[in-house]
Amino acid sequence: MVKFSRSYVQVIGNIWQPGIGTCAMQYSLSMHDVDAIGDIADRRCKEQHVPWSIAREDVGEWLSTHSGDCKNSDDFYAIIEDVDIEWADMESAFTYHDCV
Repeated sequence: MVKFSRSYVQVIGNIWQPGIGTCAMQYSLSMHDVDAIGDIADRRCKEQHVPWSIAREDVGEWLSTHSGDCKNSDDFYAIIEDVDIEWADMESAFTYHDCV
């Protein structure tokens, strides 16, 4: 049986075009992206001597180099396989839905 999972990151932040203000984007993650975030998590867990897990900071580090049209990300929500990373501020969820 083939296991199917949908991994994505929803981001609010500013895009490169000036004067637009806060925008919302959703990045669908490929298996390569999920593996890259896992590698970041692996490195962090080894450095901190903690059990392996994907944390908010791992996704944030991945976003810093893979944000595409977003110049910066103010907050994000992520589903990575069976890991659920909530918005840092619940108000961000309302902002995301207002922008979408």
